[in-house]
Amino acid sequence: MNIKPIFPFCAMLLALSVQTLAAISDTTAVGGCQMLPVEVRHLPDLTIARSGHYTFYVDGELMVAGGHTNGFVPTATAEFLHNGSWQVKNMVYPHDQAFALQLSNGQVLLGGGHEKDLGIGQLFSVERYNPETQAFEGFGCFDTKRVWAQGIELDSGRVVISGNWYHDDAIELFDGTKLFSHLKKVSVERTRPYIFRTAPDDAIILGSVGIRGDSLEDASIVDRVKGDSFSVPLLRQWRPVYQFISFNCADAFIGDEASGQYVYLMPVERWGGELAVARVEGTDIQLLPTCCPLPTEGPWGPIGYFSAIIADRRAGRAYIVGRDAVSRHYALAIDYRQTPAPLTLYYTQPLPNLGSTTPVLSPEGHLVLTGGFTNDNFAPNAGACMLLVGQQEPVAANTGSRVWLWIVLALLTAGVPLLIFTRRSPQQPTQFEDINEKSSGNNYTTLQQRLNEIMATQQPYLIPGLKLQDLAKALGISRRELSEYIAATQGCAFASYINRYRIEHAKHLLLTRPNMKIGSVGIESGFANETSFFRTFRSLTNMTPKEWIQQNN
Repeated sequence: MNIKPIFPFCAMLLALSVQTLAAISDTTAVGGCQMLPVEVRHLPDLTIARSGHYTFYVDGELMVAGGHTNGFVPTATAEFLHNGSWQVKNMVYPHDQAFALQLSNGQVLLGGGHEKDLGIGQLFSVERYNPETQAFEGFGCFDTKRVWAQGIELDSGRVVISGNWYHDDAIELFDGTKLFSHLKKVSVERTRPYIFRTAPDDAIILGSVGIRGDSLEDASIVDRVKGDSFSVPLLRQWRPVYQFISFNCADAFIGDEASGQYVYLMPVERWGGELAVARVEGTDIQLLPTCCPLPTEGPWGPIGYFSAIIADRRAGRAYIVGRDAVSRHYALAIDYRQTPAPLTLYYTQPLPNLGSTTPVLSPEGHLVLTGGFTNDNFAPNAGACMLLVGQQEPVAANTGSRVWLWIVLALLTAGVPLLIFTRRSPQQPTQFEDINEKSSGNNYTTLQQRLNEIMATQQPYLIPGLKLQDLAKALGISRRELSEYIAATQGCAFASYINRYRIEHAKHLLLTRPNMKIGSVGIESGFANETSFFRTFRSLTNMTPKEWIQQNN
């Protein structure tokens, strides 16, 4: 047996593994960050399906206000989730795609919006909801009629407002009582701009889209309440992400008002679809270092993020929410207190009765989604749910990348002994070059040995969302080759093959950990959720997990 030529190859393989596996782990379908399923708590459906609305927590109760309903018709209604059901209240005016802001005194200020059906025109009208009287009050009007405007409250109780759609833009101030007045023109007219405080009585205004939906030539220009506009070098390369649904700028605050530290997070993007997070402190805007690139692609296809950043300051986490083509929803968690910030991508099963909508953070730190639209603004949704991200523990920096790095490294090194002790000359083809030839029985035998070893020692089936390409890469063969091999030798598809291992693992847990909740058994066995676990278990055993326990007790 001539093994001398093999050792240099093995040394080279291990060296390349150490140098390049981090890059390999970061080119997975989730961009190298850890990916986990998240529990979804379904709430009662809204009484009125709506989109273009705002969601708040007012005195501990969930409130949904304004927007438009079926047929793209603005609705002058709000709903409150009280004792497990939605209670409808009439508003004074319709506010579809309007300005809305929860004030420090607990009241909710709403203004402007589309004047007519089909998203046409702008409104002057302003009202507020007073939680003490539990009623809406119409009390005034904007200085400029607006739609798709944004605002933020200053320490004095005054509110800065800017942004418009197909109408002139300017900065105006609400005095905190009843009056709105023009402050000054903006250097760049914007729709749905970001407005961040830089001091107790000052704020900046920035964005990337003009009042007619045009992409601004220079998104680096920033206006400010006090002083002249200025340019931010970073924003020449990274543009603020335009938000096509309503959002609250104050939700992105991660600073400390008591110490005068005004810091916000903002999503930014550049040509090619690359996404990142910017840290905005005063007039200084820099990229927030993250352990890996922000993922824009999931195992099931592209992820369309539709929210601005929602920060949970108690947990030191911020979230960006999105969905894919089948309405599977995602919450990208950013643990911003760590450097570089770890990323975790939480995902749900498809939620067909829920669309792109403004998320809100619950008092427990969960994300609440209500209504929204999918592909048709004329037919909004009525679904409502809570993504229980608040019960998830923050991860250490680079955890996701390191896990994948060591898994793949272990898989590669597990295959090295087979290469060393395989009797062949240097001129012979590698073990898997002819794997697609059904006559190559020896190749199939070797592949089966390697596959069995990986499944037994590494247990990749416990990884939620394990893909065919992940296992094929570890084996050094193509996706097609592995798929054909499993079909030929196991008589099933890849997903069924993996699920068999998961169910056997679940059986072991059911017998050895009797105090463990059955739903948790499924999650620990690699299933994305309890529904998938129960369905697969019954399919393979003709019994429910509880029935199987009783029979095998």
